[in-house]
Amino acid sequence: MPENDRQSKTDLIWDLLIIAGLVIALAIICVPLFMISKYSFMSADDFSYMYQVGGEWKSSHSVIKNLIFEVRQSIETWKTWQGLYFADWLYFVILSFFGESAYFITAFIGILSMIASGLLFAWFVFHKVQGAHFTKAVIAILPIVMLWILIPISGMEAFFWMISVILYTLPFALSVILSALIVYVLAENDEKKTIPAIICFMLAFAVAGSNYVTGLPMFCIIAVLMIVSIVTRNPKDRFMVALFVWYALCLALSVFSPGAAARQSAAGSGDTAFHAVLNSFVEAFKYIKTWVNLPVILLNVFLIPHFFLMTKKSRISFRLPILFTIISFCVFASMFTPNLYALKIIGMYRVQNMYRFAMYLLIPLNVWYYVGWVRRKVDYTKNRKLKEALKKIHPQVLGVIKLTVAFAASLLMAFTVYKYYGRTSTSVSAYYSLKENEAEFYFEEWEERLKVFNDESVTDPVFEPYSRKPYLLFFVDLSTDNTDWVNEAYARYFGKNSVSLSPSE
Repeated sequence: MPENDRQSKTDLIWDLLIIAGLVIALAIICVPLFMISKYSFMSADDFSYMYQVGGEWKSSHSVIKNLIFEVRQSIETWKTWQGLYFADWLYFVILSFFGESAYFITAFIGILSMIASGLLFAWFVFHKVQGAHFTKAVIAILPIVMLWILIPISGMEAFFWMISVILYTLPFALSVILSALIVYVLAENDEKKTIPAIICFMLAFAVAGSNYVTGLPMFCIIAVLMIVSIVTRNPKDRFMVALFVWYALCLALSVFSPGAAARQSAAGSGDTAFHAVLNSFVEAFKYIKTWVNLPVILLNVFLIPHFFLMTKKSRISFRLPILFTIISFCVFASMFTPNLYALKIIGMYRVQNMYRFAMYLLIPLNVWYYVGWVRRKVDYTKNRKLKEALKKIHPQVLGVIKLTVAFAASLLMAFTVYKYYGRTSTSVSAYYSLKENEAEFYFEEWEERLKVFNDESVTDPVFEPYSRKPYLLFFVDLSTDNTDWVNEAYARYFGKNSVSLSPSE
């Protein structure tokens, strides 16, 4: 057996061992979240929308009829409220199917979509485009995915509240997949492969019609890639122009919808477009400064040696790294613009989750790009000493070092995440809520309320506040004011005259 083949197989074995460890760590993170999801149930906006969209499924139990019915409902919402033609329709469909009987599916949609988007990004960008072995691509992406799941701004709004998951978390995952797929199509030499291109157009339709926080950055990414394809005379430049036009039209369908105008009018006066754009850069910088803490720094430091090995053989030239960073920051800043323009704030927690997800991905991407740039410089100079020194390291020794570093890095990352975030990290919060029966008590109290809601003899129920409010499951409770919009949503849905919460003593 040739020496190179023996080394590559040895390297593969050690990589697979590292992946096995990372998969176990990911499972440890996800299992408590999936377990606690069975105690989740509808709240707030869910009841407002379920009242409007759940009737067809309840009466007919026809999948086809319900899908068509929700199209009509989403068109009505497009006219009167949000204008998010795709995300609203998908939310209506999933809410009507699963809202009452299987709300736990929300966590599975949110978490699994993030995992899938990370793996697909690794497959298309790191493996297919850059040329790294898929095992190395997976090792690079899994720590990022784990941070996505562990420490969003609000774990509840990221993974356990259906409307937030469908309108924000899932579209972010789709935008990651779309970005990776576009890069892959541009790098692919075989022009006959049309299926990835078709999928790009389908994903563009979905992302553009979901929310503006991911919709505007995706517009910027497509625009940049279109310009690059034209400047470099890429054979796929026509594809990029067509995709850009298509995406712009789809985004305009949301931005200039009657519902978007109605919602902006209800929100009050926003900011000027020019000032909102300028302020986006300020807020983006402040956000990075605030949230690039020790766990994030350690993640990127530990990824540097892996990126160095991963870029040993690369189809990418890694040119102009500073320009890459500038574009990355501009794309990140564009995420802040919609809320600053509409509301003069950076957005609610569900919106800030998107900022954090993007930051956790963009910073390692920049590290990868700079490491690749340095690696190419080393490879193209006459610095033979470093090359010879690396070749002298026995593959088994290198494998042991890699595995040891990966294990130590995982432990240190887990420790720092716990020290910085404590019970606000999702898996830790889920673990303690399950261990202390907090989630179970919370769900039992909801079931007691549900009996009263379904009792036709009770027309004006008054409830005691929840005694337990799990961090990952509780969003908002009823008010003592029965005219509050949340109270009215419950009352309308359950057919009550009024619903209220008893004043606390």
